[in-house]
Amino acid sequence: MRLQRLVNLEQEKIKVDIETIENRLTELVLILASEEKRNEILLEQYEFIKNKFGDERRTKIISDDVEIDDEELIQDKQTVLTLSHDGYIRRIDANDFRTQKRGGKGILVNSSNEDPINLVQIGKTKDEVLFFSDKGKVYRTKAYNIPTFSRTARGLPIINFIGINTDEKITTIISLKSNSEKFKYLFFVTKNGIIKKTSIDEYKLINNQGKVAINLDENDLLVSVIPTTGNDHILIGTVDGRISKMTETEIRPMSRSSRGVIGIVLKNDDEVTNACSDYGTTLVTTLSENGIIKKSETKEYTIYKRGSIGVLGMKLNEKTGKFASLLPIRDTDSIFIVSSLGRAIRFDVDGVKTQSRVSVGVKAFELEENEVVTAAALF
Repeated sequence: MRLQRLVNLEQEKIKVDIETIENRLTELVLILASEEKRNEILLEQYEFIKNKFGDERRTKIISDDVEIDDEELIQDKQTVLTLSHDGYIRRIDANDFRTQKRGGKGILVNSSNEDPINLVQIGKTKDEVLFFSDKGKVYRTKAYNIPTFSRTARGLPIINFIGINTDEKITTIISLKSNSEKFKYLFFVTKNGIIKKTSIDEYKLINNQGKVAINLDENDLLVSVIPTTGNDHILIGTVDGRISKMTETEIRPMSRSSRGVIGIVLKNDDEVTNACSDYGTTLVTTLSENGIIKKSETKEYTIYKRGSIGVLGMKLNEKTGKFASLLPIRDTDSIFIVSSLGRAIRFDVDGVKTQSRVSVGVKAFELEENEVVTAAALF
């Protein structure tokens, strides 16, 4: 092909391109000048998108006002509540306590040795927390109402959160799921061995000033309150290491203001340390004040009628010290122990060998001289 012809072809292409652009420009000017034309084009584009990507609506638009409860915005996570001897309470994130090996020295959880931690409760942020006092009254609040503090902070006086009197002291704390229906009763055990069972419904409506939970004798204290199903076995432990096991069905339900009946007969100066139920487990741990722990099967404890002296649950000596706590466990649990010098340790119970009920046990916590266990709970 001759060069002149090639040049002519290229010129023709350029002329066509210019004419196309001019026509498009004229078209766009007309579109900009006409609202009707613009709307027509938009409708065509919307129709194209609808046909290509359209499906059924996945959301629903309603005109009603929707109220959001503040509690729905709170994350329901595991938390630790601690209460000191002088009544200072705090909430600590459970993640602050890593699992360690049994027998270690633990970590610091209290910067004041003059105000040791007496009570520990593990639960969830949205749990209902019941506080029972030495006057036999019960108070109630949500766990999230108690502020979160660091692991070594002291916390705030509990009087800021419940209407407790200045001459009252909290002796027992329990956490309850507000929507839990498996537990029907609260089972009470006192220092002097008095027991009582009351319907859990009687403790659902409690104002800030509290209400009577149990009628305590003079010089008696509430040491344990246990949520039960009505068909559990109850184990009661004493300072001298004796454990009495009874069937819950033997105890008839009583009113809030009643005293209760004799649950265990105590010899000499013995007194009850705490109690637990065997709900959901076949294992129980016994813990001494010197940090010695033992795991045994609940079937090793003979069932007696209420009012018995029980059986030996832990062989005590100078090394073990007095009996401190009785906890029902599963092998998937971890145990949390706090000492009088403000140290705490968390370890898995599957690392504790199952032994007979009369065994001494193994070391759970490396304690210093004059240091003892003051509180224990299960994760």
